[in-house]
Amino acid sequence: MCMSIFFKGTLKGPHHQDRQSLTAAAKNGCKMCLHINSTPEDEDLDPPLEYVISWDRSNERHYVIEIRTKSPPKHMPIWNRWTFYVNTSGDAKAPPGYDEFLDLVTADLASDPCRVRSEFPPLRDIPDNTGHGDVAKLAKQWLENCKTDHECELLCGQQDKSWHPKRLIDVGFPHEPPRLVTREDDQLEGSYVALSHCWGQNPNFLMLKTDKESEFRKEIPMDQLPASFRDAVITCRRLDIRYIWIDSLCIIQDSHSDWLFHSEEMFKVYLNCELNIAIEASANAHEGAFRERDPTFLQDCYLWTPFFTPQPHDTQYFPSTDEFKSSGRGFDAAYVARYNIRENGSLLHFYAELVDEYTSRELTFPVTDKLVAFAAVATRCASWFKGDYCAGIFRDTMPWGLLWQIYSPRGGARSQTWRAPSWSWASMDCSVRLDLFPKKQKTDLAKMVDVSVELVDPNNQFGQVKSASLTLTGPLVSIEALVFSDCQTVQKDPPRTMGRETGISVLGHHFELTPDENFTWDDDPDQKTKTQGLMVLS
Repeated sequence: MCMSIFFKGTLKGPHHQDRQSLTAAAKNGCKMCLHINSTPEDEDLDPPLEYVISWDRSNERHYVIEIRTKSPPKHMPIWNRWTFYVNTSGDAKAPPGYDEFLDLVTADLASDPCRVRSEFPPLRDIPDNTGHGDVAKLAKQWLENCKTDHECELLCGQQDKSWHPKRLIDVGFPHEPPRLVTREDDQLEGSYVALSHCWGQNPNFLMLKTDKESEFRKEIPMDQLPASFRDAVITCRRLDIRYIWIDSLCIIQDSHSDWLFHSEEMFKVYLNCELNIAIEASANAHEGAFRERDPTFLQDCYLWTPFFTPQPHDTQYFPSTDEFKSSGRGFDAAYVARYNIRENGSLLHFYAELVDEYTSRELTFPVTDKLVAFAAVATRCASWFKGDYCAGIFRDTMPWGLLWQIYSPRGGARSQTWRAPSWSWASMDCSVRLDLFPKKQKTDLAKMVDVSVELVDPNNQFGQVKSASLTLTGPLVSIEALVFSDCQTVQKDPPRTMGRETGISVLGHHFELTPDENFTWDDDPDQKTKTQGLMVLS
């Protein structure tokens, strides 16, 4: 049935007419039906279904195939829909035997529309577990191709191959236990891997403490390592990379001075590593890096159709869970090497994208790590802007850099333990979006008079902050804000209404407001509160 979509020559037509036939096609191996049929039985999936093909205007090389219910369920205002994107690559001649294959598929439509014939051409042999040795072989091949054929230094920056972190884990050979090594006491040769992982809530895995360092110098028993660390060590051995940097095993966890030292070096740790391993699908270190998977979804798909003639392209893996967003400790590794100056476009807007992405993550230790975990990214961005870095905002971007807002379905709260000034996005424990406008279309109304920041470590402007102050001048205007009364419960159990912005009328223009939990209001939700606002731009 799904195969017929691509050679009927029509942009709209029938799909499976009942759940039974959809399930049968899924069991027979149809990738699209398998995805649609994964909808739980108790959720709304109301065949008959239909397909609609359209052109993706946001990407000139994509077609969009949408499978949806023919009409919305009675109790729902919209259709159930599943969207598939097809990447086109130009004209290509169909291989020998493809016409005969289509004849068989066409015959199946009349006699057995749930039948799914063997793929054409034959499928590749793909392991059903990411811990299979062949997966590491492929990763090693990709890494070598990258080092040989790619110009990654233009993107990542110049690496210092002779530099090593203060401590590393020597993974050894399969018959040897890993051990802790240092750049001062050991002759370190070769490259290293940096690991990014989620600590999770109440972490209880093996960590480096002051009284454990001498013991770890001799060996770190593999059976005492959490699953994610064991998997990372195994991967390094398979890649023939001798060393790995793991934050909890390479930073002394009960030494504040060692933590401060590494907060300054974090940028170098990720910049100079040979490879970053990001364990994105695990909520904590005990869940491991390797996963069972269905190879069906990783197979190349060959299609020759009247609409377009795609060719197979590189398979991309998207984790089935979003656990990596639950810990910001991996953000530096996952993103700092990926971003660089855009030759075209606004650097301020680009920096805003980084802040947006970072704040969508939940850190295990936000009080201490909110600014520190972002430090490597900020360090890379420092050359783009003039002036100092002030608690997450570059001085050169003010007052524009102050225009951020809460962006979260459940709203958010300011940290109950002070870590950043209220005018900084770093003071919030929620997703934040910098609300920027094209500068040529706006006029600055506010002027920054002074900004000062007292740092925990005076030598690290990207680290923790003790105190900060900001002085602005500009016109004050009266703002009438309608604030929901139930927002006052934000610190205990933030209601969903906290994520809704409320209307503001300023000089005849309509703006939006998400109130701070320190905002005061009456229990009457209809009461309008008079307050004063500083106009930043118009």
